Amino acid sequence: MDTVSYYVKGLFRGVEDTDEVKDQKAELESHIKDHMSDLTAAGLPEQEAFEKTIAGLGDLDELIDTITGRKVRVRTYRVYFLEMLAGFLYGIAYICSVGTYLYRSGTGIGALYISLAGFSGYVIPFIIFLVKYLRKPNHTAAVTVRKHADILVPVTGWLITSAVCWIMNFLLIYTVPGHVYTTWWAWMPTAGVFTWPLMTFAEHMFFLSEARRQE
Repeated sequence: MDTVSYYVKGLFRGVEDTDEVKDQKAELESHIKDHMSDLTAAGLPEQEAFEKTIAGLGDLDELIDTITGRKVRVRTYRVYFLEMLAGFLYGIAYICSVGTYLYRSGTGIGALYISLAGFSGYVIPFIIFLVKYLRKPNHTAAVTVRKHADILVPVTGWLITSAVCWIMNFLLIYTVPGHVYTTWWAWMPTAGVFTWPLMTFAEHMFFLSEARRQE
């Protein structure tokens, strides 16, 4: 069954041939040969047995990524639910702060309406992923776990957005006449956009936790 050996080698082309990868290749090759032997013993031609066995392996790209560690199989609905939960809890604190600030600034009951509208952006995604998690708590998928450096992207985006807001706030207060511009509002978008790096970091840590669970 040289065909099987060549096939398995081709699957792992470009993958570093570590001891672990060698073991996985040998295991996969053995699995294919055993299954083919069963099929040929039942009267199936070798080529047809080979094709049927390969088809039964499923998504081979996903299989190789999982074997080589480029992807890990995790309970995705659980991770996304926990990510949304982190954002939801942060959203409660954030919206309460915004509502209190607006109320004390003279908005009155309007502060409640504004706060409820803003809070919907946190509660709706949370409910959606809560329902998904409750329906399929053990749903799994092969995913690529972010590297620590990937967290720099949302952090950088948050810092740039925050800097722009504070600069515009400063210019409005000190260059545009009129009492309507004399408040420091930049903390609200700064705190609001912080949801981005916070939830990205939460997702990263929960995926890492799930990956370690399999080790």
